[in-house]
Amino acid sequence: FFFFQAEDGIRDFCLSRGLGDVYKRQALLSAEFRNNMNKVSRWLCEAYLAGVSDLKVGLISRSDAKDSKKHSLIGVESLSRKNIEQTIGFKMNEGWAYLKYLIEYLRGQEDGEYALVKPSYRQTIRIYKVNKDKEEEQN
Repeated sequence: FFFFQAEDGIRDFCLSRGLGDVYKRQALLSAEFRNNMNKVSRWLCEAYLAGVSDLKVGLISRSDAKDSKKHSLIGVESLSRKNIEQTIGFKMNEGWAYLKYLIEYLRGQEDGEYALVKPSYRQTIRIYKVNKDKEEEQN
């Protein structure tokens, strides 16, 4: 199960699954997938490696707008991995190519610890070498 917090307009769970409700949920899921591509890509990789072809996505909403710990489940969608891949333009072959490039790049660097940082606003990953001497001085 993977969860997305529902936005206003889809907070109330309704047992009638009319066409408008279905379109609203699909639009919400598509928007959430695009806004959280890194997270969804990770889920797709995990599903691929586990041999899973279908994923269940839960839509949750805060029970009280001021309480960040209490949520209500307002719906569950079953989606195929391939459908999600198409929605966000994810290609597993490209993922393997990126991983291969990253491994080759890091093998060419001097021994040490590196931090991979992905800015939330960009489709890039930055690689920083961790300097242990400065880290120990700061502690």
